[in-house]
Amino acid sequence: MLTFSQQRNLYGELTTGTANIDNLNFGDRIINAETRRLVGKMSDNLLHRTYTSTATINQQIYEIPNRLKKVRGITFTIGSNVQYVRKVPNRRFWDQLNTATATAYTSDFPEWFYPIRRTAGFWPTPASGSAVITWDGDARHIDLSMADFITGTITTATSGSVTIAGSSTSWTDPMAGRYLSINKSNTNNNDGDGDYYEIATITDSTTLQLVKPYQGASITSGAATYLIGEVSELPDGFHELPVYRGAEFYYSKSDQVRKEYFKGLADNLEDELFNANDPTDDVVVEETGEF
Repeated sequence: MLTFSQQRNLYGELTTGTANIDNLNFGDRIINAETRRLVGKMSDNLLHRTYTSTATINQQIYEIPNRLKKVRGITFTIGSNVQYVRKVPNRRFWDQLNTATATAYTSDFPEWFYPIRRTAGFWPTPASGSAVITWDGDARHIDLSMADFITGTITTATSGSVTIAGSSTSWTDPMAGRYLSINKSNTNNNDGDGDYYEIATITDSTTLQLVKPYQGASITSGAATYLIGEVSELPDGFHELPVYRGAEFYYSKSDQVRKEYFKGLADNLEDELFNANDPTDDVVVEETGEF
């Protein structure tokens, strides 16, 4: 897995060096553009993500989570009760639902949803402000731009736990969704596993929660080094692909031998990416139509 900073540095090493800031900025644009292209072609089994939000009393229209490209399913949860919301078959059906009664029909558990551009409408209109909306769908690529964060140290990371504690770390809410890696070490109490774990939430400046439990050796009262970085939606093992495309583009006007070399590396990786990960189904919810 490569973070934004690691992709950027690799591109620099393959071209003019990491000190050439103008070229690194150019590489950032090429890498992000290529990643958007690849993610746009990827199948749903590679992009599946879920996000949650909270319903608002008597609010019918909701923003689709920004990181979702397509919505494939929605559920409403109140306590232990879960309602699966069905997609309306067409705009006419949606209009008929909303004109069936003189006043807005509300319920704790909507039965239908209608996606339109970056929003989704629910019928009946949600009546409970305690309902949790779970959005199930395909992720989209958001351009990477944040350098790896390495301030402070990890003091506590218990194997099997999602809670990570640090010292002088200055963690902030925007880091949720990025990835944490605790560096390996020759010192027992500072030895991470070097793997990457998605961050679910930032509790405060020195405590965070992971999406999945940490699996490395437990760290107690340690001072382990780490990084928090942005990572694209490409599967692990294919993060070099857009970097090779960037190098191909860089050499296209100056060195045809190197250009063809990096093109071959990128083409081979792209073939592997799509040949090994065929779509699992043809279910698609298009964001078309108008309210």
